[in-house]
Amino acid sequence: MLTGRRSQATIQGFEWVLGTSFYERYGSFVEVQSCKTSACIAEWSAQTGLDYQYLVIQKSGVDKKLITSLDQSYEYDVIYSTKEVLIYSLQKP
Repeated sequence: MLTGRRSQATIQGFEWVLGTSFYERYGSFVEVQSCKTSACIAEWSAQTGLDYQYLVIQKSGVDKKLITSLDQSYEYDVIYSTKEVLIYSLQKP
């Protein structure tokens, strides 16, 4: 961890450290990656206990409903945007 941060929704590497819990974690990754609203992401975080500060959204292949939901939410600010990717910062109270 060069940056002192980790990705909460990346599966690579967990097969070595989670053992039999790997498949449960894999299921939770699939859930969050299919979210279509900001509320779904917040619920996923609460259910898994995995906190986050940023969302990195690859525009190709993502449901546009998710981008609309994040853009309309007061909890997220776009901090970086290109044709390929959006990065949102979670604004915690």
